[in-house]
Amino acid sequence: MRKTKAATITRNLDIVPNVDGQYAIGIVTELHQLKTVQHVKTDLYHLRRVPSDIGGVAVEVAKQSEEGETYHVHLGRELGDSCDCPAGTYRGVCRHLDMARQAVTEGKL
Repeated sequence: MRKTKAATITRNLDIVPNVDGQYAIGIVTELHQLKTVQHVKTDLYHLRRVPSDIGGVAVEVAKQSEEGETYHVHLGRELGDSCDCPAGTYRGVCRHLDMARQAVTEGKL
């Protein structure tokens, strides 16, 4: 849960592995609680493990939408975790990092 000036946002992540283990589906559901109204938003992502030249785990995260945004996440002890999306680059915290961490931790990717 995080708070902004306008709303309290509660995020739920579900990771569903593909049958052949090549990729996973990330389902992000966010509840935005404003003062007088609630807004629910759901986004789908394909998560695919890709080779990493610098060690750790590299994951390609592609949003399933018209925009089709694709970001790259790196999870590693020595260099730390990172994502090339604007939120990951400037704040170090984003949904792409959260999904990749959860998928790897749960052994679904």
